[in-house]
Amino acid sequence: MGMDQETARALAAPFPEHEVLVRMDRNGKPMKDDAGRPIEYLSHVSVERRLDEVLGAWSFEIRWQERGDEEITVRGRLEAEGMVKEQFGGAQIKRYSQGDRKGRPVDIGNDFKAAATDALKKCASLMGVGRYLMDKRARDEARRNPAPATGPDHPVGAEGEVPMGGVTESEAKAVFTAGRDSGATEEEILDAVEKRTGFRVLRSLTPAAAGELLRAYQPGDRKPF
Repeated sequence: MGMDQETARALAAPFPEHEVLVRMDRNGKPMKDDAGRPIEYLSHVSVERRLDEVLGAWSFEIRWQERGDEEITVRGRLEAEGMVKEQFGGAQIKRYSQGDRKGRPVDIGNDFKAAATDALKKCASLMGVGRYLMDKRARDEARRNPAPATGPDHPVGAEGEVPMGGVTESEAKAVFTAGRDSGATEEEILDAVEKRTGFRVLRSLTPAAAGELLRAYQPGDRKPF
């Protein structure tokens, strides 16, 4: 039995703009595709929330995994509404860059978790979640008619805009760079930001919160909580 059209439309619906993230390089600058467009993606929090809200009951499991010299690779399986989707996911093994532990993995368990998260998001995409981000026409339409912000984690105004917390762009980039240099993944950095502001946006940080993160991020420390 396949998924009904109403469920499929709900899964594929555009996300509020503040939940659409732009992948950054190690210097905190937006990465772009071959056409010069920012590379956009959704956090695992947004994807899992969509699955919960639309499907209610769904399951995900890792069917196969492998640890290479530099990367973790897994194959995940997502089941819901009588449908099954499988996809590979991967994550780079983070290593200490200095000190007595230089070259050793920081937290291999977190790297396996990141690979599993990547596989889950790819499986969800096969069910339509966030697929519009890869379609220029659909993405432009979503920008012209943004979805309203919803949920207790995102207390945005009627316009659906994320309030800026007061940090400058350079200060926000400094937080991002410090986090990456410490070995944190992009999503782990945004998790830390969201815990302090309610948003997965660096510019939502207050100067005090940004300072706290900068002090907490040390090489090899990925959890500034």
